[in-house]
Amino acid sequence: LLADLRLPNGDVAFNDQELSHMEDVQVAFTQMTIVAGVGALIWVAGFAALAVSPQRRRVAAATLLTGGLFTLGLLAVIGAVMAVSWWEFFTAFHRIFFSEGTWVFEYTDTLIRLFPMQLWIDVAVVAVVLLVVEAILIGGVGVAAEAQCLGAFGSICAKHRPYARCSALFLSTWSGKPKFVLAQPLASENKCTCLATATGFP
Repeated sequence: LLADLRLPNGDVAFNDQELSHMEDVQVAFTQMTIVAGVGALIWVAGFAALAVSPQRRRVAAATLLTGGLFTLGLLAVIGAVMAVSWWEFFTAFHRIFFSEGTWVFEYTDTLIRLFPMQLWIDVAVVAVVLLVVEAILIGGVGVAAEAQCLGAFGSICAKHRPYARCSALFLSTWSGKPKFVLAQPLASENKCTCLATATGFP
């Protein structure tokens, strides 16, 4: 279809190199979509396996927070590289996905006139901002979920603040809804003894 497009003067709109590059872009995009889709399915399956188990719900919540923080750190590094040296970032990105020389065009070529460099800078900025917002939201959900897991335990912890460092709690017998055990450290041993229990977690 693109090969048939013509400029007002009758010349072809896209030369052979431009058409070849757009085919390469389509292939790369399809591959990245497949990889992202498979990765998302694996993540959802793993998260669901944790979330359905009462013993592991806090772990599931922690993965959201950890993932959000990791993403923010990664975006901070990428954003800094883009801000300091955009051309090096742009070149490195293309070398990962495309063969050398297949993505370099003249300023008079249609692709460059349609998609100038400033457009890609704007796209990169928008993408980073959106990913930052997404990472913050995911991390926030993780914090809220973990707080909910510990909510019923909060009143007991408040009464025994000296033993808060034991409040990661040793999960007691599980039947139906989870039971958390508040434990205090024994001075003579690297162990904890039960102080109280709380049940009725969501």
